[in-house]
Amino acid sequence: MRGLVRAGVFVWAGLIAGIVFQAAAQHMPAPIVNPPGVRLHLDLADAGPFREMQMIRGSIQLDRQREPSGVDGGESFWTLAGYLVDPPLGEGPERCGVPERPCARNPRGSISESHMWGLGQPEQDGPRPLRITEQLHLLPPGNYRIAAVAVRHQDYQAEPSTIPASPRPVVMAVSNWLPLTILPASDDWIQQTLTQYSPTKHPPPSEEGPAAHRAWLDSIHQLQLLDHPAAWQVISALQHTGNYLTLDGLQFTRRPEQACTWLRQGLDDARRRVDSWYLRTTNMVCGRVELPPQPPPPASDGRRSPEYTANMRAHVERQQTWHRQQVDSHGARLLASLPQREGQVLADALSALLEMVPSAQARAARQPSAGLGWSSSSTFFVNPFVADGAEPSWAPRFRQGLPQWVASLDPELRSGLLGRVAQHMESPEWASVLEAELRQLSADDASGAMRHLIYSLATLDAKRAANLVAAELRKPETWLHPEMLKLLPVEPRPFTDEELVQLLVNPQAHGRDEMVRHAAVARFASPEAAPRFRELYEQKQPACQFVLVGYFVRADPDYAATILGSNWDMQGGRRPCQMEYLSHTASYGMGPVLEEYLTAHLFHSQVPLKQAAALSLQAHGSPAAQDALWEAMRHFHQYWKGREDELARNPEGQEFEMALARALMYARHWTMAMESIQQLRSLCTGTQCLQGTGSMLRTWQQPLVVHATKAHAHFHGQLAHYSMTSREELLERISQLPAGTRVRVFVGGLDAEVLRSAVLKEAAVAGLVVEQ
Repeated sequence: MRGLVRAGVFVWAGLIAGIVFQAAAQHMPAPIVNPPGVRLHLDLADAGPFREMQMIRGSIQLDRQREPSGVDGGESFWTLAGYLVDPPLGEGPERCGVPERPCARNPRGSISESHMWGLGQPEQDGPRPLRITEQLHLLPPGNYRIAAVAVRHQDYQAEPSTIPASPRPVVMAVSNWLPLTILPASDDWIQQTLTQYSPTKHPPPSEEGPAAHRAWLDSIHQLQLLDHPAAWQVISALQHTGNYLTLDGLQFTRRPEQACTWLRQGLDDARRRVDSWYLRTTNMVCGRVELPPQPPPPASDGRRSPEYTANMRAHVERQQTWHRQQVDSHGARLLASLPQREGQVLADALSALLEMVPSAQARAARQPSAGLGWSSSSTFFVNPFVADGAEPSWAPRFRQGLPQWVASLDPELRSGLLGRVAQHMESPEWASVLEAELRQLSADDASGAMRHLIYSLATLDAKRAANLVAAELRKPETWLHPEMLKLLPVEPRPFTDEELVQLLVNPQAHGRDEMVRHAAVARFASPEAAPRFRELYEQKQPACQFVLVGYFVRADPDYAATILGSNWDMQGGRRPCQMEYLSHTASYGMGPVLEEYLTAHLFHSQVPLKQAAALSLQAHGSPAAQDALWEAMRHFHQYWKGREDELARNPEGQEFEMALARALMYARHWTMAMESIQQLRSLCTGTQCLQGTGSMLRTWQQPLVVHATKAHAHFHGQLAHYSMTSREELLERISQLPAGTRVRVFVGGLDAEVLRSAVLKEAAVAGLVVEQ
């Protein structure tokens, strides 16, 4: 999945950044003039001169006076955007090192996508080390001057009228200029560098300290900078050992023809690790050689002529055709090499091939445009999950041989791959393979990857997965986790009360095993069995049984009130089980008695306890909990009013304020309106709270954007600042919006039309205005 996700990120980052840059460039100051009181200082760790492809280290420091609440009345922060270079590098659209396009890792990137880390924050005073060649990669020989560029980002004040509807002018700062001489890299120097850094195969032990780890990372960075076939071979060999190395540097090679040939040869080499990221790198490098350049951008005013639109459409179609050819040819070569591959090298190749085979659901959906786009690097990508369903010619042979190849892997590699098989192939016959694999697990040898197979089985056959979970829970010892019980239906109940009682009296149950049994009681036991479970609970006193208390919260609230009441001390020290009740019990049972306990603890004398209460209310509290959270927020504001500087030196206080604000802003069961966000911001005292509410205000500018995407068992929804992981959660969030709210809906992935219909139906019921 990593290659697919990263490819998708680059596609959309390129599209969005291109739009943002066109707007931002019109406001870019040239030359850069630092704001008053802002000084950016760049240093080199070594005097030089440097060899071509040699790592260049340095440090950067931002000194500034505390900026007033000037720009829109909010707090500002800075990030490093890249470097200016004199003379600039490249020509035409590849040109970088000028104010409108500082040189950064993405050769076509704008300042909008080059943010790396914050500068000038109070907790980050002093020079910050950096590898300059992470951005100024592969500088050709010559004499240069370089300077660093930082960009200021601005938070917003509460009044929505002050939040600009269009991009404001970009505020930047430039550092001092440093001379930089780059000499040609001789073959002898390259060989010496390889000899020096090649033995670095694994990270140093943690006891050797951060300096040793930084030196190890430096050696990796130096290897990746060597744009030479000998270096590529060394990196590939180190990857074979499981080392933390990638071929990322090849994306920017000055030898694209040679690199393309070398990468394609690796498809036939059974010793080389070829994963989805390797294939993506191959496409990026070979695309530079075999694909024509992207049409020049439209005029500076941003208007797209019919000619430009036609040229871009033809360009995308050429990329689409070329990409499909690569899928067919590269996949066939990789498939032919499988009989000679084994272990991790075989698992990587199988995973890469899986991602090139459209799933059965994707072939049925046949959405020609859903997964197509072009990136700023002129490399075309197709998401195989939502492409047009045309599968490569080698796919039937791959499906036929896949069971045998998977069976040849050791258990750990096999388990990791089986989950991806289930997601990509979506073939019912694989359900029996997954089930057989899971039935072999024991409570002692089940790794996290193996246990995760149960969710893959559920995507193929939910009933079979539920039956397996129920059978596994009845064993004396189990590998189950409490979360896995959600794969079982609540009705009809999968266990009788007597079976659940027997789970608790098992003398072998301990640790996670005991917790999952308590979770089963909390989820499935009936209220009628409460006397028996009270008896079992009291037999194990004084042991903390916070999961079982979730059952009493649901089924026997009076008894739950007795348990929680014994911990009702708002001024004393922490009592036994108090933190567990506050942090975890609501996950297993929520009701008025527990909500009262949580809201009362918002005013406890110990900050960790009241912070835990706020977090639980965020995830599980009913809308009635809002009153207590608002009261706690006002109390905090009054307590720290006029003592802002003291609060800035109190991390615990800032964290609690942010926990209260997040509980109100991100609550699962209610949604804040614009007026409520403004009110919350007016109560903020600390910087984190001001920045968080300011960011939230901007996301609430109407029309609100509703995003929803489904890929197999994975769902992602986004509404303003809210993120959802299920369709039901998204629809609930939509239902909470005030009538008349203007929204725009963007739905993609599998079952897009069905999902879109459900979203539009819920929006209509809620009285929302859906704009096109």
